[in-house]
Amino acid sequence: MRTNIPLGNQFAQLIHVAGMSFISSKTSRGSPIINSVALAAPNEEALLKLEHKLIKHDVAHIAFREPDMDNELTAIGISPEYRSNLRKFVSNFPLIK
Repeated sequence: MRTNIPLGNQFAQLIHVAGMSFISSKTSRGSPIINSVALAAPNEEALLKLEHKLIKHDVAHIAFREPDMDNELTAIGISPEYRSNLRKFVSNFPLIK
């Protein structure tokens, strides 16, 4: 989640990716998996680098680009199935406070 946009927009973006990640994630029985951690990215460049890493390592994710902000990347939701090795991708992003 980028922190260089207004706080209200941050939460809106977070809701967008949370919903999209939730819909795309299922357990083997078809029940949704719900795990959420809100991390802060200082700007779009940091998110673009993360997106590139996730694509390179074939990690399922949702990259949300905001139409009202010239389609800038504003948030990324990562599928919960990767939670066991997620730290190697997001360890440099602090929790949103």
